[in-house]
Amino acid sequence: MKAAPAIACGNCFILKPSERDPSVPIRIAELFIKAGLPEGVLNVVNGDKEAVDALLTDARVKAIGFVGSSDIAQYIYATGTAHGKRVQCFGGAKNHMIVMPDADIDQAVDALIGAGYGSAGERCMAISVAVAVGDVGDKLLAKLAPRADAIFHIYVKALTRQDVWELYNLRTMLEGAAVELAVSRFDEDDIAALRGHLGTMAAAAAAGERSDFAKADMGFHTELFERAGHRRLLRVWQSFVETYRVILEITDTENPDLDAVVMDHEHIVAAIERRDAAEARRHDEESLRHGQADFERRFGPDLPGTEGGGTS
Repeated sequence: MKAAPAIACGNCFILKPSERDPSVPIRIAELFIKAGLPEGVLNVVNGDKEAVDALLTDARVKAIGFVGSSDIAQYIYATGTAHGKRVQCFGGAKNHMIVMPDADIDQAVDALIGAGYGSAGERCMAISVAVAVGDVGDKLLAKLAPRADAIFHIYVKALTRQDVWELYNLRTMLEGAAVELAVSRFDEDDIAALRGHLGTMAAAAAAGERSDFAKADMGFHTELFERAGHRRLLRVWQSFVETYRVILEITDTENPDLDAVVMDHEHIVAAIERRDAAEARRHDEESLRHGQADFERRFGPDLPGTEGGGTS
């Protein structure tokens, strides 16, 4: 809160809270007065854009502070400075936690988990960046990673079959778009990169090394998305893959037929190389149908192993 340092420096302070939840700031002002703060030193002004513009343009207001979205921050900064005010704006702000070398690691991890994942991270003071000083980073990560993974398992266990299908359909849309872009954009180097991952996938499938196969499969799709210019949506696809991995782990099921997956991918790459969009789409759809059948076979009417799941 900016009020305390502003008042401590001898200023009067006007707080304009969000019009959606004004009650707590009003109560804070009441408590300040009850504690002995003279009336008029801390003021609460409710309202929407009209109240904001009044503060930004009134000559009696010398400085403005704001925390919120980047778009509004830009507007407040431009308007406030145009009227001769000092303006400090945190737009889309990232809250940082600094972990010092002598920190209590268990306490730091507890604080990070609560601040980063509490309320699903949807709060102003959520910590999204941790800065580890010196050699404390490895110690912090060693204890933080399993805690974060446990939270992800809780999330997956809460998924319903409908949730899983929505994730799968999103993956279908993304992969189809990437294949179509690849047909029109890929050159020999792009094709060679995909074939390199296919060779690794085939070798892992022949050896029954599912972990190595999964890494090669991820490499194949990463190459496909990035080289097709789909980098921004790659993260969404990777989220699907990670969620699906945990689903398989929780439900204690095996991955699909590895040889069939390799064959599907080989057909897609061959069609991309021939610039045959229709054939590439056909093989991609066939691959996705295999995946859908695999989902039906594994998960049936409900997602097994979940707690409180529903049906679609």
